[in-house]
Amino acid sequence: MASRRKQDLNKDRSADHYAALHRGFGWEVPVFFNMAEACCRRWTARSETAQQIAIAEHVPGRGLERSWSFAQLQDAADRLSRVLEAQGVRAGDRVAIVLPQRFETAVAYMAVLQMGAVAMPLSMLFGPDALSFRIQDSQARVAIADESAWAALQEARKNCPGLRAVIGVAGWVQRVIWISMPRFGASLWVSNRYGPRPTIRPC
Repeated sequence: MASRRKQDLNKDRSADHYAALHRGFGWEVPVFFNMAEACCRRWTARSETAQQIAIAEHVPGRGLERSWSFAQLQDAADRLSRVLEAQGVRAGDRVAIVLPQRFETAVAYMAVLQMGAVAMPLSMLFGPDALSFRIQDSQARVAIADESAWAALQEARKNCPGLRAVIGVAGWVQRVIWISMPRFGASLWVSNRYGPRPTIRPC
């Protein structure tokens, strides 16, 4: 009897239930939903969670080092959202993100998503041709880039007339960023003070 139960159990484990699972699967997403609200702002709004760790930095060979709270993440995202708004980014617009895995990357995604804009991740390994094709094809209005990708993006933008600005990130967003605007042919260094928090827009 025990042997039969074991055989039945093994048979059930080996059965392929993918088709049934696929048919029955569905995302339960509310009609009005914003990922940045779900991932950060709602935790910042609660005093008991605002100062809890949202992002922890792990350095190979050294382990955990710096960390940032939900409140710090939200504050930095709000600042960057104000920059994006000043560059004409609106709900539904695409924003290219060329950043490695670090705190500023989370800031960029929260800043873009809370505006109802579309965050478009691009590989740090892409050269000018790969960048220009994707930016032009997606009609991205702004790109946010690590300083190591700055040269490739500056070359790529020659074939991307719709790219209004490239926002370079050097260090933590709250310290300093710079914006390069093609129509002026120059780079503009900007501080981190951009007024009140932006309005959350449902995607």
